[in-house]
Amino acid sequence: MKEKEIVIIGAGMAGLACGTYLQRNGFKVTIYEKNSNVGGLCTTWDVEGFSFESCLYWVFGTNNKSPFNKIWKELGVMKKVEFINFKEYLRLENSSGDVFSVWSKLDDLIAEMKKIGPEDSIALDVLLSDARKLSGYKMYIDKPKSIYSFNDYIKHMKSILPYLKTIIKYKNLSFEDFVKSLKNEKLRSTLEDLMYFVQNYPMVLLLLIFTYIDERNADYPTCGSLGMANIVKDTFLSLGGKIIFNKEVKEILVNNNNNAIGIKLEGDIVVNSDYVVSCSDGYNTIFNMLKGKYLTKKIIRQYSSLPIFLSYTQFSYGVNINMEKMPQFIIYKLKEPFKLGNEEVKQIRIRHYAFNKKFAPEGSTSLVVTFTSNYDYWNNLYESDKKLYDLEKERIDLEIRKILKKRYKIGDNNIVVNDIATPKTFERYTKNYKGSAEGWYTTASTFDETFEYNLKGLDKFYMASHWTGIHGGITFASLYGRDVAQIICKEEKIDFNGGDI
Repeated sequence: MKEKEIVIIGAGMAGLACGTYLQRNGFKVTIYEKNSNVGGLCTTWDVEGFSFESCLYWVFGTNNKSPFNKIWKELGVMKKVEFINFKEYLRLENSSGDVFSVWSKLDDLIAEMKKIGPEDSIALDVLLSDARKLSGYKMYIDKPKSIYSFNDYIKHMKSILPYLKTIIKYKNLSFEDFVKSLKNEKLRSTLEDLMYFVQNYPMVLLLLIFTYIDERNADYPTCGSLGMANIVKDTFLSLGGKIIFNKEVKEILVNNNNNAIGIKLEGDIVVNSDYVVSCSDGYNTIFNMLKGKYLTKKIIRQYSSLPIFLSYTQFSYGVNINMEKMPQFIIYKLKEPFKLGNEEVKQIRIRHYAFNKKFAPEGSTSLVVTFTSNYDYWNNLYESDKKLYDLEKERIDLEIRKILKKRYKIGDNNIVVNDIATPKTFERYTKNYKGSAEGWYTTASTFDETFEYNLKGLDKFYMASHWTGIHGGITFASLYGRDVAQIICKEEKIDFNGGDI
């Protein structure tokens, strides 16, 4: 029997994962990627000997006991990557020298909070206890819900029931509402500053994240984002898969029976296939490549009203000093905010990579500064006046250099390389809607939002990316790719083989 041919659009983590699982299960898979490299948003770029990280703060599933760990084993990651757990995960600072350390161990983090607000000790002890209650939670991810058997539903319920009370307690409680319940004004202010970048975030996810960090289930890979993507790429290619670079898909082809039958590339080049899986931007897929023909009220509502993940501007610097003894990740509250369009930038995130010798020449350090910024502002500048767009980047570069000089004594003579990326840069590179850093933004009110891997009325077509789930990041993107591979195997009556772990 002839192998079924599958075209995957996009060589990000979802596309690479989906392709790996499908290739392993007997399909002939070709991935079409618009850029010259894999990874998509999961990327690290090199400039004159310096590597600049643009994606990862952690990877879920680095603990061997985690269900997600199985995915990384199946994709060939765990045997090839060293992961780091930082004792001090990050530090909140202001220009006056006030410091709040976010420790990786939950006990230490709660103790740090008690130092500021001793009168909140009872509430903080309850928070720690509830976090500990969630520490054993292992999400059932063996199959997507659309192909659950009765036994799968039982396993799913068994996995969640012991933690259900705690999840219900916190899933609709925003971080801001929790902070308001604290007595100490300085502690409230500190925590608000800490979470300034992410508003209305569900407390249950925050507890799970810090529980994961505490358990070494959310460590950072020394190979960086692109290194992770390249390992999965190698696994995919070793199974016989094929990647075609520098080919942007313009249209998904559909026959009169509403079956996806292939894709059209630039230059009207047609590629036929038995299935099409889009692992690229959701908006571009639905509204452009499929011309908005398969919309439902739910899809229209989601893409018109749900909050998307924040877009950000990144200033990357190669500096000729070794920053190894300096805090590796700080949130810096500015005494004098600077203007960006109609908004003020009040905080920046500064992260150096001196812990990774491969990211910079000997004695030097790769340093990245990021802050949230408005996509529309940058897009309007880019589209109306490219020269003004470039001048605005240069203006903010000067502001960032002033801050680096004050905080680290890094002068212009210490900066040997610099690179600037705006939300418009990320949109142009990945097509990700409005330059979003992930996909959907999870809030206390959108926590239960659901998405589908297929579109009503269209057969032989699936989507898998951080637009097909409320939770983003490379772990969930890889899981969504795995889910779609299982669904296609089920459709073709093939017993799914995840791989040798």
